[in-house]
Amino acid sequence: MAACTKTAVREARLAEIRAELLRSKRLEAYFAKNPRERAVLEHDKKLFTVNLHSPAIADVPDYMGMYIFL
Repeated sequence: MAACTKTAVREARLAEIRAELLRSKRLEAYFAKNPRERAVLEHDKKLFTVNLHSPAIADVPDYMGMYIFL
């Protein structure tokens, strides 16, 4: 739950919006005229990544590890 920060939520929402823009039927003509805009959206990098392998939980046994991220 600690990995669910404002930044992580914002990045997830930006990724959803970016995917919607790329799939949009209305914007197909625009992207046909401006292929560079489409390329920028497709190759945009995330600003934030979530690390689920924290050193704080490194000593959790395998049989308990499957219940941590449910």
